[in-house]
Amino acid sequence: MNISIQPSVDEVASERLHAFAMQLADARFSGGVIHKLVDSESGWARRTKLLNGQTHSYEAAIRLLGDLRLLKWTVRADACGIELESPPNPLLKASSPDQIRAAKNEIRTELSHSLAQQFGDPVVREFIRNIEEPSPSSRRRGIGALVADGEEVFAQIQPALFRPPAERPDALASAVQPYLQLLPGEGDPAVLDEFTRIPLGEIWRYFRYTWSIPQTAIPGRQMFYLIRDRAHPCHAVIGIAALGNSPLVCPLRDKAIG
Repeated sequence: MNISIQPSVDEVASERLHAFAMQLADARFSGGVIHKLVDSESGWARRTKLLNGQTHSYEAAIRLLGDLRLLKWTVRADACGIELESPPNPLLKASSPDQIRAAKNEIRTELSHSLAQQFGDPVVREFIRNIEEPSPSSRRRGIGALVADGEEVFAQIQPALFRPPAERPDALASAVQPYLQLLPGEGDPAVLDEFTRIPLGEIWRYFRYTWSIPQTAIPGRQMFYLIRDRAHPCHAVIGIAALGNSPLVCPLRDKAIG
């Protein structure tokens, strides 16, 4: 998919953005180099007086281009303007288990710089530390009580694997018993997990932060779920899910991006 963009900036900002896009077009740049280019350009935009009130629009445009470039989009800039080309989805080409694993690792590698930036935030690190090692005064258990390691899961399902084929589905259904736990809505009183006394919202947030995909804020109404295993002594969390009703049209955002 090819997209031509026209950010709502003019004069010096437009010329500078075009030059910046031409820099990003270099396919040899690594993620670290791209981050440095974006930070340097952002710093210039905040210091200069040449943008005539377009600082925020300009910075939004360069950060958008940088993020897309990190996600393997192709950036082109010539006399006709700036064009973006979306990358092929590696999972669509994968047909074997080895190819699927390789495609997932490729996506994780692309997102590793964003994850490093996320975990570089002192607030995020403090939150994770408090969830994993709560203070004695909090009367909480650490989040580790809600995590079943590989050996635990294997011990749960192994007996079922040796049952006759006709009995195996029922045995597996007893070994792992998933269910959905809906989190309270925004503004509702915090509900504590009965096994750890950690608020359910913080449990969801912890697993979202420690996932392989960076946490990003999404506008709109959302419903959050924990996927838990009733067969585990503490109903271990085996997944998270969310349903969102994000606005497709946002004039302020769309105008700023161009």
